[in-house]
Amino acid sequence: MRLVDQGREYFKLMGEFYRINAGIEHVNCMVDLLGRAGLLEEADDLLKKSVFKDDLSLLAALLGACTSYSNLNVAGCVAKKMMELEPENHLSYVLLANVYKVFNQWDDAEALLKLMKDRGVKKIAGKSWIDIKDKGSNLDLDNSDSLQKGIFPPLEINFES
Repeated sequence: MRLVDQGREYFKLMGEFYRINAGIEHVNCMVDLLGRAGLLEEADDLLKKSVFKDDLSLLAALLGACTSYSNLNVAGCVAKKMMELEPENHLSYVLLANVYKVFNQWDDAEALLKLMKDRGVKKIAGKSWIDIKDKGSNLDLDNSDSLQKGIFPPLEINFES
């Protein structure tokens, strides 16, 4: 927790001593720091007091931490807020459903995913970026035809330096 305390201190000094208003990147850093440390209520409180309390990227960072630490209370509040702000965004539905599943609340997870479907919310397929000989390549996980047709060449991985 020493690094968390240090982060809190720097954040406090920034505003109180240096008179620097926290930007979204500073709040994001603190939400991420607190979330990774499992201090979800503190991260939620910080976000609620922030001028950026309605920023979806900050809410998503907090909701992701709730998924990692299985905090149903904060996850429910954050996901509800995200659904109010942007009901067509799939992330809040999927992450909250995952938290429900951790708590064996399968009916709630299923109901939430049904709500997502009823609202016409589509889950965006995952994508991965890989570098091959200093060239970026996009591997579209939703397009399995590309893999089956051999469009992506097999990777030769050399673990020697």
